[in-house]
Amino acid sequence: MDAFTCEKSQLSSCQDNPRKAFAQFATGVCIVVLDVGNTCFYGLTINSFSSLSLEPLLVSFSIKTESIFFKRIMNYGNSFTINILNQEQCELSNLCARSGGAKLGATELCAIGDTTYIQGSVASYKCRVAQKLLAGDHTLFVCEVKDLLVSSKNDPLIFFDSKYRSLV
Repeated sequence: MDAFTCEKSQLSSCQDNPRKAFAQFATGVCIVVLDVGNTCFYGLTINSFSSLSLEPLLVSFSIKTESIFFKRIMNYGNSFTINILNQEQCELSNLCARSGGAKLGATELCAIGDTTYIQGSVASYKCRVAQKLLAGDHTLFVCEVKDLLVSSKNDPLIFFDSKYRSLV
């Protein structure tokens, strides 16, 4: 067998279940935190976060266009944070993994100036939407990073094969 040939027994078709194939890509887990006014914040768990450019500093993520959180971000989403969760934040990820996200309070959040972040995040990015692109049943948000924070104390939460994982 040459280097470009696979044995059929090593692979299985996922045509009827593309989620299974997509779940084979390990990702970090993030929460987008959106300020909807009157000190009310909502968070949505995403694993579609990606860095795009260093100059200008751009990141992206996508969310389902028919979701409640999409409507919130269209109404209030001029500025928000994207927070990379640490390996101890599985419960927070689960809380925010709904169509509308979840309302967040002081126990999950901290503020620096006028920007609100998830406490204990591995990294946090203050963003504003630069572009939106409809892509199938999702909208891709390209975001300009206005500020960023990094913590060297925490390892990231990983999502692989539809389960939370850690680096060790």
